[in-house]
Amino acid sequence: MMSFRVKRRRRTQKRIFLNVVVFLTILSCIYLIGSPEDSSALTPSKTWLVTQGDTLWNIAVQVNPDEDPRKVIKEIKNLNNTSLSVIHPGQILIVPR
Repeated sequence: MMSFRVKRRRRTQKRIFLNVVVFLTILSCIYLIGSPEDSSALTPSKTWLVTQGDTLWNIAVQVNPDEDPRKVIKEIKNLNNTSLSVIHPGQILIVPR
């Protein structure tokens, strides 16, 4: 038969263990929710009407001439939820400001 002190110690150990598990679960949820997958989710944006002869490269250079066009193109693709590089006249794209 276990003594009262042993039972109390085990109960305390269980509580500490459960508190640590809950704390770590909350921290991981905060980390997953608090960190966006992509910085473009925080980028202010505007729209762009694609005209004949437009390419993603040309649009990227016009939208942000000081930035690497490849990075801007990736941002445009992310904002428009596409992996395709094909655009068509009349298409409306969301582009970063």
